[in-house]
Amino acid sequence: MDDTVSGAPDIETARRLQSELQDALQSCGMVLHKWSSNSPEFLNSSSSSDVEHSFSAESDLSVKTLGISWNPLQDCFVFKVSILSKSSFTKREVLSVIARLYDPLGFLSPVLTRAKVPLQRLWQQKLDWDDVLPDQIAKEWNEFVTPFKCIETVKINRFILTDTWLKVILQGFADSSEVAYGAVVYLQCFYQTDWANVTILASNYLLRFLNNLKQSVMLSGSLSASELDLAETKLIRMAQREIISAEIRNLHDHKIILPNSKIKNLNPFLDRDGILRVGGSLGNSDLPYVAKYPAILPSNHKLTNIIIMYFHKKNLHL
Repeated sequence: MDDTVSGAPDIETARRLQSELQDALQSCGMVLHKWSSNSPEFLNSSSSSDVEHSFSAESDLSVKTLGISWNPLQDCFVFKVSILSKSSFTKREVLSVIARLYDPLGFLSPVLTRAKVPLQRLWQQKLDWDDVLPDQIAKEWNEFVTPFKCIETVKINRFILTDTWLKVILQGFADSSEVAYGAVVYLQCFYQTDWANVTILASNYLLRFLNNLKQSVMLSGSLSASELDLAETKLIRMAQREIISAEIRNLHDHKIILPNSKIKNLNPFLDRDGILRVGGSLGNSDLPYVAKYPAILPSNHKLTNIIIMYFHKKNLHL
C-alpha cells in the first residue's frame, strides 16, 4: 500500500472521512496507520500508535507523502537537499544531484533548469559517465551547487480551494529563451474583500534542442497565434482537396456545382485562403467569420475525427 492524501474543511468532516477510509480498507483486511495532519485536535483523537509524529514547535519534522515532503506544523511543502562538498564532479554525479531532488509538481523547475542546461552540454560533448567535468562547465556547476542548500528555505503553502472564495481565475503564461521554455499555470482566488491569494498548480521547464534546425533565420519562443491559425488552415485545405476536389475545381473555375454533389445545398464558396465554406443567411449575423461561414469538413476523414474529439473533450462530453 502507498500513501493517500486528502483533506477536509473542518475537524468533523475530517474525522468522518478518516472513519470511512478505515472501514473501507478494514473490510479488505488492511489497517491504516501513520496518520498525519496540520491539526493537533485531529491527531489527538487518533490512537497514538497510528500517528506519524507529534507536534512540536521546536522540531523541524516533515512527512514524506507520495515522495513529497510536507511540514504539517507549518502546513507547507518543503525540500531537503544533500550535496557533498567536492572539488570536482563527474557526469554521473551531476545527474545524481538532479535526480535526488524529487519535485513532481515542478515548484523548483526554475532552479533545476539551471542544472539541466550544463547536463545537456555534457551529453553534447559525449562525455562518459565517470569523466570529470570540463573546466568551463565545472565552473558553472560549482556556481550552481554552492548555494544549493538554500533550497531548504523554500516553503510552498499547501493551499486548499473551498467554497468561501468569491471568484477563482485560472491563469497561465509562458516565456522562452534560447536554452529553455518556461510555462506556469496557477489559480488566482479572491476573497469578498477582493484580496487575492495565488497558488501555483504546476510549472514545467523544457530544455530546447539548440541545434535542431539549421536555417539562416530561426524563430525562437512559443508558436504564435498566427502560426497556429496558418497550420490549421493548411490542414483543412489539404483534407478538402483529398475528398471534395471536384467541387473545389468547379468553384475555382467559376463553374456550377454538379447536381449530384453532397454539398450542393450548402451554398459552398471558396474564401481567400482557398477554404471551402458554407454560405447562407448567417452571413447577415454578427457572429465571427468562422461561425457565419463554417469550413466544410469531409466526413470520415481523420482530421474531421480529430477536431470532433477535441471539442467533445473541451466541452466535457467525454
